[in-house]
Amino acid sequence: MVGAPDDTWGEVGVAFLVMRPDHELDPEDLAGFLSSRLARYKIPKEFRVVNQRVNAGLPRVEAMREMVSRTGVADLR
Repeated sequence: MVGAPDDTWGEVGVAFLVMRPDHELDPEDLAGFLSSRLARYKIPKEFRVVNQRVNAGLPRVEAMREMVSRTGVADLR
C-alpha cells in the first residue's frame, strides 16, 4: 500500500493485491468488506491487482508510487 496525491485529502491510500492464479476478487466487494471493519479514512481509495509482488524495500514503494503516478487514482467509493 502506498500513498497517492489527492486534491481533496492531500494523499489517499492505494493497495496493491497479488492474486493466486485460481482466485478472483472484486475490489468493490473488498472495499465493502473493509467498510464494516475499518473507519472510512483507513480504507484504500483504490485497489490494484498486480501479477507479482514488487521486490521488498524502498525500491518496492517507489515502484508502486511510480505505477500510481503514471495512471492516476480511480475513485472506488
